[in-house]
Amino acid sequence: ERLQAKNSSVTLIQATVNYLEQSVNLEAVNSTKQFTFELEGKPHFLQITPLTDDRGINWLIAVIIPKADFMEQIYANTRTTVWLCLGALALSASLGIFTTRWITSPIFLIGQAAIKIASGKLDQNVEGGSIAELRVLAHSFNQMANQLRESFFALEKAKEELEQRVIERTAALQHSEEKFSKAFHSSPLPVVIIALIDGHFIEVNESFLQFSNYSLQEVIGYSCLDLDLWLHPEKYDILHQLLLQNGSFRSLELEFCTKLGEIKVGLVSAEVVEINDLQCLLATIEDITKRKQAEEALRIEQEKSERLLLNILPKPIAEQLKQNTSAIAEQFNDATILFADIVGFTPLSARMSPIELVSLLNQMFSTFDQLAEKHGLEKIKTIGDAYMVAGGLPIPRSDHAQAVAAMALDMQQAIAGFQVDRSEPFQIRIGINTGPVVAGVIGIKKFIYDLWGDTVNVASRMESQGMPGGIQVSVNTYNRLQNQFVFEKRGAIAVKGKGKMTTYWLKGYKILSLSQD
Repeated sequence: ERLQAKNSSVTLIQATVNYLEQSVNLEAVNSTKQFTFELEGKPHFLQITPLTDDRGINWLIAVIIPKADFMEQIYANTRTTVWLCLGALALSASLGIFTTRWITSPIFLIGQAAIKIASGKLDQNVEGGSIAELRVLAHSFNQMANQLRESFFALEKAKEELEQRVIERTAALQHSEEKFSKAFHSSPLPVVIIALIDGHFIEVNESFLQFSNYSLQEVIGYSCLDLDLWLHPEKYDILHQLLLQNGSFRSLELEFCTKLGEIKVGLVSAEVVEINDLQCLLATIEDITKRKQAEEALRIEQEKSERLLLNILPKPIAEQLKQNTSAIAEQFNDATILFADIVGFTPLSARMSPIELVSLLNQMFSTFDQLAEKHGLEKIKTIGDAYMVAGGLPIPRSDHAQAVAAMALDMQQAIAGFQVDRSEPFQIRIGINTGPVVAGVIGIKKFIYDLWGDTVNVASRMESQGMPGGIQVSVNTYNRLQNQFVFEKRGAIAVKGKGKMTTYWLKGYKILSLSQD
């Protein structure tokens, strides 16, 4: 005796027969048909294939497969891809930090040595590391320090000899001039003597000629203004005032324009001296152009790191983490959470290469990111093809529910612009809920700003139990928005972990009459 399928003891077979009797005209099935139905809240795929032959057999063969049986590997691959991307991002950031420190460490050592030399500790020697340019800089610095020590000792010796031979003034003065000339011309720092009366160069050393790219004939008898050495000529008056008030200045940072048009930065120290009864200015220039370039490169890298951090965390949270790396958690009594899932995206992975799939997903989520920025909302995270955004945090705002609803409607319009093979438009399933949440950052590695609480769970259920192309909202959200937006009551549905809940479909904006306005 044949057993009726609906009388089977197998629950899955009974559910399949009930679904077919309610939704499918079995008499009209003359080719393979595919359907989807839910059993105990879990989706199942059903395929009906007719079987007939010459002996009068007219059967329908049904094949039922739970969706979870073949989706598990796809989900695992998606999680693996996300972790690999996060790992690559962490590795790139680590390499960037290591490279920055590797480049700037020798420069920092050179700067420290220069500070010690300026304080009188002349016995300094620095290593340039493994970078050729920094080795050259270190070698030049060491050479400068050695020559500076020699010059200093020579000047000290000349001073002592001058004091000892005060009676022989003429001979002592000549000797001192010779020593000064030697120190002047052998100094690795550019040194100049300028007549105060007209600002013309009286003498310059070889280092200054190399610094400015001018020849000796092109410099002597001309002023800085004649040669256009000042990048900012208006500072000349400031220097003149300093000399009149103090008779000298030290380590004043100035910019110069060389004969070849190069912009160089130097620390200028100058003092008024009297030479052959003529008031002159003796000035030295320490070329810090490379140091400034290195500092600018470091500043740019710091800005890049700052932008990267702000792409990962909200600005208020990033600022808190800079001050304190312990866990950050904050209670928000009123916030609105949106979950969105792209319908049909997961099966698409079997038809597209991973690169094409990720590229398409990136285009979609980049569009959503722009919408979140447009409505002043905070993107929380993406999980596979799911997108999560929140309003009212980390900076509270009173209209967070309206902003989230407006973004949901914009997301529906935006997703319609994406198609598969130019024929299948995508649909999006969206769920929204409003209520209290806890937001913050936990752990010590790979920081992420996340949300916790029952409000988040309900918002997720609103999305997962919604319909393709629909925006399902909870009663809490509906009560906030019923005067500004159009809703359609869905009624009570069973929500996992919550029991029966009344939900609504968000349809669009409510057009107010002129009298209401």
